[in-house]
Amino acid sequence: MSKGVARSTAEPQGFSRWWLRGHSLLVFIFFYAPIVVLFIFSFNDSNAVGNWKGFTFGWYEAFLDNDNVQKSIWVSVKVCLFSTVIAVVLGTASALALERFRWWGQKAFDAVLYLPIIIPDVTMAVMMLVFFGETAEWFNVIPGVDLSSGLEKLVFSHVAFNISFVSVVVRARLANLDASMEEAAADLYANR
Repeated sequence: MSKGVARSTAEPQGFSRWWLRGHSLLVFIFFYAPIVVLFIFSFNDSNAVGNWKGFTFGWYEAFLDNDNVQKSIWVSVKVCLFSTVIAVVLGTASALALERFRWWGQKAFDAVLYLPIIIPDVTMAVMMLVFFGETAEWFNVIPGVDLSSGLEKLVFSHVAFNISFVSVVVRARLANLDASMEEAAADLYANR
């Protein structure tokens, strides 16, 4: 009976080890050196990239004084807060439903829940763009929901993307949770 080829788990020795470390160091330098240079020259007082005239925070001050930048930062904070709260609530509820109960269509729901994790982000963005383009008039009949605004679309898209990650993490934690803890909570009149 053939056992197959045994693979060595030992670290490279001698020249191979130093070659591997040196090659890895060169790759890291190749990737990160431009970022470090860009960061250093972002404090340059000169308009020319190669001419250092002194240290300044002027570029950052000009950037943060821009009204459009301030508005976009505020929109980002609102989207972050709203989408996080909604995704945590819905993701936790879906994790509880998938882990603690058995119901018709559970496997299909579980498969659909993993789609945002599996498909590429660009594909998800195009899918959301098509979704909002084709169904925007459907949501205008719901009182208080105006998806013609960009903020609601951003929140909806972020929630759709983040629910899966919340659900997977909470579900993994629920799988390892001792059932006696839930029974003790039920004894103290906590409901399901």
